[in-house]
Amino acid sequence: MEKIIIPDASVVYKWLVDEPGEDTRKARKIRERYVMGESEILVPSLLFIEIGNVLVWKSSLTTADLHVAWSLFLQYKLPVASVDAQFVEGAMDVARMYSISLYDATYVSLAQSKQGEMITADKKLVRAVNKPFVRLL
Repeated sequence: MEKIIIPDASVVYKWLVDEPGEDTRKARKIRERYVMGESEILVPSLLFIEIGNVLVWKSSLTTADLHVAWSLFLQYKLPVASVDAQFVEGAMDVARMYSISLYDATYVSLAQSKQGEMITADKKLVRAVNKPFVRLL
């Protein structure tokens, strides 16, 4: 099996809402490989807040559609890494080192600690970190 995949909210959001584009196709390929048991995924507990937030604020979903998308997200039963005080402290150092948000640093730190691969749709983040384990969709 390949390295464990750490998708951030920009990737997982594309699993839930129909948007045109190559990034959505690539994101859904990651989802399908996970669902088929062809790849392993791990997400920080922070992802639940981020996905909830993006569903509420960054989409044109009705309230009913928002709840459908949330239910779909929960059906994937993604393995979750708890984010405790010690982990956050390390992520704070990563955030400072690369001048990125603590939110983004949480995913980067998780990928680093699990020797995995973080995948994002955020080009600016990939450029800022500039490490092979942080990859653009």
